[in-house]
Amino acid sequence: MKQLHRRLGSALVTGAMVLGLMTMGAGAKESPLAPFTDVDPGAWYAQGVEYVLEQGLMSGVSETAFDPQGTLTRAMGAQLFWAMAGRIRVDLVTYGDTIWDTWYAPAVSWVSTSGLMNGYAEGRFGPDRPMSREQVALTLYRYAQMYRYDTRPKGDLTAFADGDAVSSWAQEAMIWAVGAGLFSGGDGNRLFPGDTVTRCEMAQILMKFQQLYED
Repeated sequence: MKQLHRRLGSALVTGAMVLGLMTMGAGAKESPLAPFTDVDPGAWYAQGVEYVLEQGLMSGVSETAFDPQGTLTRAMGAQLFWAMAGRIRVDLVTYGDTIWDTWYAPAVSWVSTSGLMNGYAEGRFGPDRPMSREQVALTLYRYAQMYRYDTRPKGDLTAFADGDAVSSWAQEAMIWAVGAGLFSGGDGNRLFPGDTVTRCEMAQILMKFQQLYED
């Protein structure tokens, strides 16, 4: 079964927060959601959060909080795509707002070098800026093409009330993302391409992306 291209190495351990599976009782396994008091196991996004935790793609913002409704920033996005690729080390790429000793510097360097994410004209990466739905679609599309995944699935943006609101630079990627089932319409059959992506939404999208490229 073909999985996403990644070599994640050992699981990240931060203090008492263990993201790997732990034994409980007679062979039972504790869910990676267990340490997080802000993730309802019955929530629509719980399976996605559990997946990204198990795979080491995302972690909590503290030992007890995942912050599912928190904003996915560009630094977070760079970090998770870097993790998906196996945390490949490259020469550090510095921006005016991204210096070598920040936690996201290696990830930003890789996504910049690989062309997955670009900086802004003023020589900044914008690590704290939120990622929009169309930005996520474009980055996923580039990642899929980088690893030669099938990006032929095509959707129809005209089927959505705001399909014409997708930026020109993201249209091809969003057509693919819609056709692949990674994005769907929300209230009023709208895509909301410019809306900010939350951490729980990104977890769910990553899980779908992985399932899309299983044999």
